[in-house]
Amino acid sequence: MTTSEPVSSPWCDENDTALTEGDWVLTYDLRGRIVIERVNELAYDDGAPFLALANGDDPSPSEVTKVVPYPADAEEPDWFHDSVGGRWVGPVGDGTITVEIFGDELASLLAAVREAADFPVDHVQLFTDAAGEHRWRAIARNGQVVAGSGEGYRNASHARTMAERLFPGVEIRDEVEL
Repeated sequence: MTTSEPVSSPWCDENDTALTEGDWVLTYDLRGRIVIERVNELAYDDGAPFLALANGDDPSPSEVTKVVPYPADAEEPDWFHDSVGGRWVGPVGDGTITVEIFGDELASLLAAVREAADFPVDHVQLFTDAAGEHRWRAIARNGQVVAGSGEGYRNASHARTMAERLFPGVEIRDEVEL
């Protein structure tokens, strides 16, 4: 399927950002999961350009978003930054994105986690707000909310994964709409 031909100019992602071999890109795998993969090769198949990715998928350049790893020198970084969209994505693990955080939310989220560390968290509630976005909030043993997601998540599993990652070993409870 992959016949490599020399590329005369760099290819661009969906944001018109140049792509080269070795770049990290955000895309969908064959199962429809959002993944981050490294570009192994810029290739052609029947005259159409595609990216040969490390996971064996080969999307067209216009179907991916270039992301920058953090830290930049990490071989398999946990977090990536999409400079055009202003979001942080990660952790990657098996390639599946478990959370998307926009830059302005990252600082407030980390501050809330640090503040919540001073209180014993009894459980974390997952809920859907009035706008239909998924959120979490950490509840202390005294019933007070000690931390919460600053912004809603489009996917309930992203909210759950972030809560599990921030509060390992704490009971996660699904709640009804706020």
